[in-house]
Amino acid sequence: MKPQAHSRTQSITNGLRQLIVTLLVLLLCSHEAAQGKAYTPSPGEDYQINLFQRWHKRPSDEIFRQADIYNRTEGKGDSAFVLFNIIANRYDAVKQSDHDRQLSVKCMAIVGNYLCFDYYNYQEASRYLSRAVQLSEMHHYDSVADLANLSLAGLYSSLADMTGQAMFADTAVAKLRKAFNIAYRIQDWQGVVYAAYDMITTFKFHGAERLQTLRGEIDSLNHVPDSTPYLAYTRHFYDAVTHMNEGNYEQALADVQQMSNDLNGDNVALDMNYYSQKAEVLLKMGRYSEALASETLFEQFILKRDDKYLLAEVYEFKSRLYQAMGDTQRSNDYLLQCMKLKEEQLNTYQLSSIASLPFIEKIDQDKARMTELERQRRLQRTATIVISVFAAILLLLLAALLRLYRRLRHEHELLYQKMQTMLKSDEIIYLHDTDDDPSPLVQQPTDHPKYQNNIIDESRKDEIEIKIKQAMQDPSLFCALDFSVKELAKHVDESERDVSQVINDRYHCNFNNFIASYRIREACRRIDEGGQYEQLSVEGIANSVGIKSRSNFSVIFRRLTGLAPSEYMRIARKRRFEALNN
Repeated sequence: MKPQAHSRTQSITNGLRQLIVTLLVLLLCSHEAAQGKAYTPSPGEDYQINLFQRWHKRPSDEIFRQADIYNRTEGKGDSAFVLFNIIANRYDAVKQSDHDRQLSVKCMAIVGNYLCFDYYNYQEASRYLSRAVQLSEMHHYDSVADLANLSLAGLYSSLADMTGQAMFADTAVAKLRKAFNIAYRIQDWQGVVYAAYDMITTFKFHGAERLQTLRGEIDSLNHVPDSTPYLAYTRHFYDAVTHMNEGNYEQALADVQQMSNDLNGDNVALDMNYYSQKAEVLLKMGRYSEALASETLFEQFILKRDDKYLLAEVYEFKSRLYQAMGDTQRSNDYLLQCMKLKEEQLNTYQLSSIASLPFIEKIDQDKARMTELERQRRLQRTATIVISVFAAILLLLLAALLRLYRRLRHEHELLYQKMQTMLKSDEIIYLHDTDDDPSPLVQQPTDHPKYQNNIIDESRKDEIEIKIKQAMQDPSLFCALDFSVKELAKHVDESERDVSQVINDRYHCNFNNFIASYRIREACRRIDEGGQYEQLSVEGIANSVGIKSRSNFSVIFRRLTGLAPSEYMRIARKRRFEALNN
């Protein structure tokens, strides 16, 4: 039997307890990490911020569909902007599919459009659109690059209209050319036509003398399928502007009439352009009343749209018209109205830009918050994975320890059973002076130096041994707290030296260990018996057999039985309980 068995069991038991507590803590941490803490908007935050919170965790495709619905719904432009901005800001997310990344770049271009034409925040619009162009070209997202270049061209065209500076117009045309070439390469014929139309319009107002530089792009339109919407209209528009610049007004008017034939009433912008172009040609031809009538139709479209910028163009045209007719007063009146409208529109742009700043700032704050939330989610995912791995390892260790624990319990049962067998056979295990693994006594002659001057023949030793054995049959004798070698010698009527020498020679131990062996045997008997000893603790059992120190009792008990007193008591009580139930 192994006296170290209990220490191993105790270590495993403590280890199991610590492991279970650690595992519970880790599982709780894993749960908290997986849950995270979502941001909750305060009651004072507005609808758009709440909209952001409702949508920012959803898939990009789902957000885009809802944003597109808002975009086509009157009065929902701000909501569409918020949702498009969520997708645009996802580009820098660590894990994104190529489809989602392309959608993010597309939404950058859309957000740039909103910033330019709805919020008049040209600086932010330029930042979004320029990045959309850069990223779409870097990833070869041609369809997105087409859209981004068209949008950026629209921004520079607006700047050219407001400032009159040719450099903005040139930049706009350069972006439109790039969009034209991309659309042509991917056979986006509608995009080709839009880019060509915008280039013609830009040169018409900012450098009509350079319109011939578009001849290559216009010739390329011959390869575009005739079924493409507004293809014929764009060709005739180019011809009309070109012939008017050349002074061939009759042909220009014929081209304008061809533009009319190409209209089908489903595009108000082209209808407006037709009436404006027709009025310009008629003015050049000196047909003032017809020019005024055509411009008036153009004006009616503008009034319905409440577009003050285009209305200023109408007043500027009428100023030129009445100047040509010789009516200086009316010409000056319209010129004054034109200048007032342009100043008012410029102030509106500035005020709108200023008014949109808090909203844009909130969007930027949400972008920063979303970035932080994404960082936290990554940390939470990492923490969850790490904790899960540790939890799995701990579970494996727990399983291994439980298996080892069961095996040791089985060993303890075997040790207990062996002790029961020895108790029934009256076999004694003696605690040797130098042997940490006590075993049943084997008679071996010994000549201890201490007893070299005290010679006892073997027959005399046999006689004394018999007396000692008979004396040790009485538990009340050796379980007395003050029992000593003197008391034993007195009881067997022999000298202390002779008793001590016989114990040493025949049992290979000193008196204290000899008595301890009997006391432990008696302790085992009392634990097994239960009865009056049932409620005694380990310390009570120790005192009942004459051992004052619980620690000494536990050490001796383990050395002799291989079990701790508490473990021996547990098995004994279990056996008694099973016996009662059976």
